[in-house]
Formats: sequence, structure tokens, C-alpha cells
Amino acid sequence: MVADDLIPPPEMLHDGSGSIEEFIHGGPGFLYHSLVTRAALRKEHAVLDIGSGNGKHARVLADFLTTGRYEGFDIVRETVLWCQEHYARFPNFRFHHADIYSDWYNKTSPTRASDYLFPFEDSVFDVAFAASLFTHLMPDETAQYLRQAWRVLKPGGRLVMTCYLLNPYNRFTPHKVQGRRFNQVSYQHFILDPAAPSRGVAYDEAALRTMVRDAGLLVCEITYGRWANGVDVLDANQDMIVAVKPIDPTR
Repeated sequence: MVADDLIPPPEMLHDGSGSIEEFIHGGPGFLYHSLVTRAALRKEHAVLDIGSGNGKHARVLADFLTTGRYEGFDIVRETVLWCQEHYARFPNFRFHHADIYSDWYNKTSPTRASDYLFPFEDSVFDVAFAASLFTHLMPDETAQYLRQAWRVLKPGGRLVMTCYLLNPYNRFTPHKVQGRRFNQVSYQHFILDPAAPSRGVAYDEAALRTMVRDAGLLVCEITYGRWANGVDVLDANQDMIVAVKPIDPTR
């Protein structure tokens, strides 16, 4: 049974967890539909949460990873400190603050995501995931995070990433996020708000596939969420990509 003291205070319920009910129910769905079913996550695995936020996914993983290891990092200091305090009784769980600039979340840092190195050794994680993170990164930042994910994953390790994908089938549908439409700013990406580009980012699907491949990862599966067309099979709003670090480096 997941403890209620791992539910953050209301002021930390953000980014898709606007209510306690959404926070509680969203974690198990992502764990079992995405990480277990699609990324073959096991209880003894080492897991990296890229953009750990308020602990929505750490909360259910605290029960699941009985003999495994969890590492999470995020750019919002307050949520990292809260998670460090409340997960202190889990010796296999660690949270790290990444002081990285964002025009939406952290405007004071001099460090850019396009230069950021994940604070972990090479080839140590079985599964890495980024839930609603690439929805806030520019192309050069996304490319760097994909390269870093490849570096820290073991050969055969899986990356699960949620994102907004635009393709010839949905590009002209009347989709909106936060009440706004995406506007194209490059052949690779679209943004919601010119005043704060990282508020919301969508990617051309073909361009993001190329970025994943250029990072050394192979796309295994794409599952589309309901954000663009109102239909999904996983009760997921965003689209999801599952990629793998090849065991054979020549692939």
C-alpha cells in the first residue's frame, strides 16, 4: 500500500497533477501501462526518472522497486527538497536538484539544458523515463537529453518518453493544450507561447524520430494519446515513444 504521506501539498500539484485524485490515479497507470508492459520494468531494475517533479511516479515505484534502485532529478528545487525529505525512509530512492535554466520553470540559472550532463555513470540504468519533460525542451536541449539517456542506459536499456507529436494525420486537427494552439517555429518543433517557449513544445514526428536515432537509440513503439484527436487506448493524454539502446553498437 502506497503511503499517503508521499502525496505532496496542493501548491506542488502541477504539470498534469492538478488535483490529488489525478496525482494518485495517474502514477499507477503510467507504471503498469508504460513502464511494466512496454518497457519490461522489473522489481530489481535501476530506474532513472528524468524530470521527477513532485514524485507522482516515484510514489508508486516506491512499492514496486523492492530490490531495485531509483534516481530522479528535476529543475524545481522545492519539489526536489520535498521528495528528499519524504522519501528518506527508502534507501534505494534518491532525488537530485538540477539547476538548469527554463523560461517557464527556472529563469535564474546560467546552466542550459543543451549543456547538461546527467550526474550518473555510463551504462547503469535498465529503464529511464521522462513523463511530460520533452514537452518543455527545445530541439538542442532534447538532442542533449537523448544523448545523455543513451549514455546512462545499459545496452538493451529502454527509454520511455511522453511528448506531443505532430504528423500529417493530426497536424491540422483543432487540438489545443492549455487553451492554446501550437505554432510552428522550425522544421522540428512547435510552441504554445512565444513569450515563454518552454511552456509547451510539440515535435514533428519524423524530426523527433531522427533525433532519437541520431542519439543512438532505436524507436520500438509509438502510442498516440488523446491530446490531438481525442482517442487513446491507455487513458493517456500525451503521445509516448519507447526506444532502446541497442546491445549491438553497430546497429
